[in-house]
Amino acid sequence: MADLKSESGDEYEIERGFTFEAVVAEELAPVSEEAIAAPLNEEQARDARTQELESVDFYIAQGYADIAVDTLDLLERQFGSHPDIDLRRASA
Repeated sequence: MADLKSESGDEYEIERGFTFEAVVAEELAPVSEEAIAAPLNEEQARDARTQELESVDFYIAQGYADIAVDTLDLLERQFGSHPDIDLRRASA
């Protein structure tokens, strides 16, 4: 590290050799492969489906039927058929 002095005489230290990637790597906690592969429990799946269905409601309200249908297709593949998905599909 280099020591520098400001015009007022305060000392500064400059750290050399750090990169953006190194800073990001320090900030982001590693995620284990088990956590990534772990299936959602029933409550987590319901919460995720509900959140996505709220997005679908927004898409429908804004007139984005194509995005709504694509999202519903994705939800059905991810969570299986569900009456809430069918209801919104009829609205889209």
